[in-house]
Amino acid sequence: MYLIGTDDTHVGVWLSEDLARLLATTEAIVTDSETMLTFRTGPSYLVIEPHDDAETVNLTQFLLYSGVEDPDKRLPIEETSTVSKQAWIEELVRVNPDMVRVTAAFPEGEGSAVKQWSSGLEKR
Repeated sequence: MYLIGTDDTHVGVWLSEDLARLLATTEAIVTDSETMLTFRTGPSYLVIEPHDDAETVNLTQFLLYSGVEDPDKRLPIEETSTVSKQAWIEELVRVNPDMVRVTAAFPEGEGSAVKQWSSGLEKR
């Protein structure tokens, strides 16, 4: 069984896990909370934090945890990108439709941000 794909075409377990965890960040984005993901492939860290306005978030990938804790310890290549909340969530839903269907089956309250953003998606 694959979270995304079939026997012939599928992504690896680590990518399925990363996509699921990225999709779970929608709750923090919608509620203007900061969240951090740790990726096992480095490790590396993705920090998603509110921006100055209600429509955007800052995304920063860190190679060292020390940069997460202390801005003075950030590496020169660890730059922050500001993106639209709506565009970020829509892209997560676009590349992750199977996981959206799994999340939509959660009990009320769990995955509610995903339900909010994916309610207009075509039902399969």
